[in-house]
Amino acid sequence: MLDKVSICALNVISNACQEVGVYVVLEVEDIIKNFPIEYEISSEKLLTSVRFLSSLGYVNLKYLSDKEFCLSLTDSGKNYIKDIKVEKRLKIKLTLKIFCFCFLGALIGGFLGSLLARVFG
Repeated sequence: MLDKVSICALNVISNACQEVGVYVVLEVEDIIKNFPIEYEISSEKLLTSVRFLSSLGYVNLKYLSDKEFCLSLTDSGKNYIKDIKVEKRLKIKLTLKIFCFCFLGALIGGFLGSLLARVFG
């Protein structure tokens, strides 16, 4: 399981690499600019995250320097990002279903309660 910074880095790399297996040179500052604001990421954190992604086989790293790196996205990295997106969609659908069932249950319960109050009241 990846941490949030590594997932975000993999997502940014996935957006930069259009095809799996094609090497792309990316600048560290450009990658950091694409991170959400809540992640106060430094270049050291990003480089550590890229090394970690490489060790797990999500990216193939050709070279790494303080200002840029050359890498390609692997199939497992692309699949990991797809799985996260599918998982988010399923979570949203489940939350929506739970809300609908709760709302309908409350509506039916209120209707039956008022009906019983009129009949027996």
